[in-house]
Amino acid sequence: IRMNEFKLEEDEKEEFSQEEQSEEANEQLIEEMEDEHEEITSG
Repeated sequence: IRMNEFKLEEDEKEEFSQEEQSEEANEQLIEEMEDEHEEITSG
């Protein structure tokens, strides 16, 4: 029973870190798009 509880916690941690990673990736994408936009408007 204890092993199952531990496994559940691990799964939740994995899910959480995946969500964090996708949020970071989205922020990076937005920054890249903004940089490209600046290049286009200035160039």
